[in-house]
Amino acid sequence: MNTIIKDPKLEPFFISKDKYCYSVMEVITPQERYLEKGSKGKPYEKAVGHYSSLGGALKVIARGRLDAPAVEYSSVKEYLDRHEELLNEMKNLLKELGL
Repeated sequence: MNTIIKDPKLEPFFISKDKYCYSVMEVITPQERYLEKGSKGKPYEKAVGHYSSLGGALKVIARGRLDAPAVEYSSVKEYLDRHEELLNEMKNLLKELGL
């Protein structure tokens, strides 16, 4: 039985934890252009990776959120600033949890 950790700050990702590791999962919503006409795609879960620590899992989520949804950055600095912002968000989440 896995423990599931969902938080709006992590979306579109969540964490599934078992006694061995933390698994980062991403909820994928199919784009309309890839569906047959008239059909509705259902969101599905995709494994991103497996990590030995909660901190490691949160770093990967920060990186994943950097490009989800797809964004066009006007400079490398803007991209790096956003990356730093997301990493700090995850660090603050760890502090709130006392980890």
